[in-house]
Amino acid sequence: MQLAATGGAVFTGKLSTRTHPWLAEHAVFDTVLLPATAFVDIALRVAKDTGHPQVEELLIERPLLIADDVDLQVSVTGADLAVYSRVGDEPWTRHATGRLGMTPAPAERLGEWPPPGAEPVAPRDLYTELAAAGYNYGPALRGVVAAWRRGTERYAEVRTTESGTGHEIHPALLDAALHPALSGDQLLLPFSWNGITQHAPASGTLRVRLRTDGTDALAMLVTNESGQPVLTVDAVTLRPATPDQLTAASGSLYVLDWEPIPAKNGHEPDHDVLSFVDVPPDEAAEQALSAVQEWLRADRQGKLVVITRDAVAAGDLAGAAVWGLVRTAQLEHPDRIVLVDTDEPGPLPDGALGTGESQVIVRGGRLLAPRLVRAQVPPTSRRIEGPVLVTGASGALGTAIARHLVAEHGVDELIMVSRRGSADLAAELSDAGIRATFVACDVADREAVRRLVAEHPPRAVVHAAGVLDDGVFDSLTPEQLASVFGPKVTAARHLHDLTRHLELSAFVLFSSVLGTLGSPGQAAYTAANACLDALAHHRRQLGLPAQSIGWGLWARASGMTGHLGDADLARLRRLGVLPMSEQDGLALFDLAIRSDLPHTIAARLDVSAPAPMLSRLAPRPQRTGPTPSFGQRLAELPDADRDRALRTFVREQAAAVLGHDGVDSVAESRAFKEIGFDSLTAVELRNRLAAAFGLRLPATVAFLHPTPAALADHLAARLLPTPSPQRPERQERDRSDEELATATDDELFDLIDRELGIS
Repeated sequence: MQLAATGGAVFTGKLSTRTHPWLAEHAVFDTVLLPATAFVDIALRVAKDTGHPQVEELLIERPLLIADDVDLQVSVTGADLAVYSRVGDEPWTRHATGRLGMTPAPAERLGEWPPPGAEPVAPRDLYTELAAAGYNYGPALRGVVAAWRRGTERYAEVRTTESGTGHEIHPALLDAALHPALSGDQLLLPFSWNGITQHAPASGTLRVRLRTDGTDALAMLVTNESGQPVLTVDAVTLRPATPDQLTAASGSLYVLDWEPIPAKNGHEPDHDVLSFVDVPPDEAAEQALSAVQEWLRADRQGKLVVITRDAVAAGDLAGAAVWGLVRTAQLEHPDRIVLVDTDEPGPLPDGALGTGESQVIVRGGRLLAPRLVRAQVPPTSRRIEGPVLVTGASGALGTAIARHLVAEHGVDELIMVSRRGSADLAAELSDAGIRATFVACDVADREAVRRLVAEHPPRAVVHAAGVLDDGVFDSLTPEQLASVFGPKVTAARHLHDLTRHLELSAFVLFSSVLGTLGSPGQAAYTAANACLDALAHHRRQLGLPAQSIGWGLWARASGMTGHLGDADLARLRRLGVLPMSEQDGLALFDLAIRSDLPHTIAARLDVSAPAPMLSRLAPRPQRTGPTPSFGQRLAELPDADRDRALRTFVREQAAAVLGHDGVDSVAESRAFKEIGFDSLTAVELRNRLAAAFGLRLPATVAFLHPTPAALADHLAARLLPTPSPQRPERQERDRSDEELATATDDELFDLIDRELGIS
């Protein structure tokens, strides 16, 4: 389907083992997934339908696990394509991205066959070797009928019993063409494809030549039986795969690692410094909030460097609060703030601020940057023993965990603590013969917790309580910090202090992945969760049990997530956080407990998201040349097309911020407040436009120019060398701009909130 507004196109389809039975035979590590060659087939079809003779690049970002009735969607914008899937009403997940090209590869024939001097390989031996490596292929996928080796070259004849109707090249056939290169004791999967050109239809028996230059990339030539070219691929890059990587589509357990990075001497940016060393834990977050807000209001040039000492993974609650808070400020103000944690006093090492990283720690003079990696969990069993004290017990997560502790951990006594009880859960547990005591208690009140522990001494603690009090960083108040820290951090510290005399089997803190990643509009929440992670490390240093689990997003709505709308879910997706089912979440709970690590992240992540912290979870493609920004492409357009292109671009960015699939809901003359914008989405739109055009824009730009058309006009005046004559309404807006120019950020945010009806 062609999109009228953008000139792009969307292709849709469905996958099912009922309609495509051969899919069930493509199993890797006993996991049925769509072959990477199916993405090639899709890309070739899209290229053909859009008039492109080549697929220039195709990157497989995430495996697509096969379930019944998978919806597929392929979006094409210009020469860029992306492939998405979903099951039912779940959010769309992106699996592949690519770029179409206009320069096909030259055709090449295969000569003498079989190739002279090549050593035959028995297909039966080949597939025995592949099965041992973890390729669990059924008959439909075992398409190699003859194979040969000659030095670094592999040759094969392949065929399939599946019909090629509806395919440019059947995925089973193209998958078989790769099999001679997959032999070995390590399981490899195609990760990226470059320079794919189809020369002729693929049918019958095909001949294949694979060449390698000693790297992990293969050049592929596929011909028919007479040697005439059918398909050429300049490079297929293979990457090792593990069972954990394949099951990551339903969620995985991660830990924070620190990767050495090179210093870049001579690249120090202009900067101001704020130091938070030896700050009392109760004052750290509020001091950091006030100081960073003041610096941002001053609108200074250069960067702000926030320095802590031994704050990372070291049990320092004060430093953790600063890091959790500032991580969110960094996302709301991209490229303005750098976090640095040192291990000794004195100046920073040369080049520490020129690495391009927004978060750096210094250890022994070495520079390290944060990266998430998959946790290594030993194959052991470990259970939580009761009585278990569960805070936040009436919440959705608390009740799910309580039921799970009973069903899977064999807990027969629970101390369920919350501000309100749950009659249904009490009856359910009683009917199951579980001793469950429901206690109304404010766990932020130290004396109340003291009485609770004295009257109901636990063997284990699961602290799941928490609240939200969100707001953009620039207008966040100390009162909002206090309201979030009370039930989460203050309560955790009380539980820590007042159970130290007990021999606990477990002390589990429910944190959030957002404490590690940051989250726009949630600085208080991210700071509080970072404190819980630090408390777990602190208890371990004292020889006490502790585990902090940084949860991702549970798909089941709760008191803390039930308010999330399309814009909120889209924001989380951009961070790399995807919803996970309750079943997957509970499985990750058990995995985290079994790991016995002080801090883990239990989440379903889109590992292809651009966050540097996720870069080790999925290799990033190496593009052959720079990709022009929209600003550069705009400058190259004819004058008559620029205005329309700029307005469409602003509408696209606004739709993306709101989590909409297209721009139809964003009319260019409709006010941002009428289509669902609030102060946070206004900041996000500002950030996207500032990045696209390399401009410094105020956080209030969507208020100063309150429609897509007005905002596009403002950008045109800033960007284009000869702006068109101003219309009367633009002149009126410019007068308003001058009147608002002297307003403070607080005054402007108050105005935005009043305009948007949220105050």
